[in-house]
Amino acid sequence: MLENNMMSFAFVDFIVGFLMMASMSHIVMSRANISFPSVFGYNSKANLIHGLLAAFIAVGIYFFSYGFSAIINNGLLLGAFDLLLAYALFGRILHNKIQKRVSAIQQA
Repeated sequence: MLENNMMSFAFVDFIVGFLMMASMSHIVMSRANISFPSVFGYNSKANLIHGLLAAFIAVGIYFFSYGFSAIINNGLLLGAFDLLLAYALFGRILHNKIQKRVSAIQQA
């Protein structure tokens, strides 16, 4: 009975999840201008490239394993990828606004 209720584990899903989460740290560090080691170097542009490349590889692996309709029907993967892209595009603006508010509060 226990064997039927056990969760199935797909190595492909593990790799996709690992790459998506790894890409998040690189994109966040890139947008915050924090030196963080990546395959392409330590600066923010290298981290952004590393993060986006990891995210696109993750989606590509998922696409070739399960097909396009599986990506559209997987809300977790779709939401994670959309959030990564939004942060890659608008993260620096958001970070700068937060830094200005924090500086104003600290000076007061």
